[in-house]
Amino acid sequence: MKNRIRSAAIILDKDNRLLLLKNRNGQTGQLYFIPPGGGFYNDEDIFMNAKRETKEECGLDIETDRIIYLREYFYTLHNSYNLEVYILAKNYSGEISHSHQLADTCIEDICWFTQAELVNKTVYPEVLKDEFWKDLKNNFPTIKYLGKVKD
Repeated sequence: MKNRIRSAAIILDKDNRLLLLKNRNGQTGQLYFIPPGGGFYNDEDIFMNAKRETKEECGLDIETDRIIYLREYFYTLHNSYNLEVYILAKNYSGEISHSHQLADTCIEDICWFTQAELVNKTVYPEVLKDEFWKDLKNNFPTIKYLGKVKD
């Protein structure tokens, strides 16, 4: 079994819309939405990783703020135990671009969403559909552990 740490950026625009990547599972065809992020290189910390992954996947430069969520799961397909760290972005600059994406990615689109637009979508972590918006109103007072979930 492999261990993997993944950090992801939680990015909001001036209208408090959330940036998510529209992904499609290459094996099942399932459509799902996630924040930009991924595994890190040995010389990176989780904040540097979130910045690099956001640039690679979206073309945006971000300024990171703080950790807001932690989640762990076992990914059966890759026989890997994953720890995910969700980091709030303070600011972003640039324009969304698909040109930075790697050729082997399952990303189909990059979209901004209001809470209402997420209701009937598969979103990971699921907290982004509801509890996130309450936490946002309260300025994320603590780091929340989202638990250990199954893939």
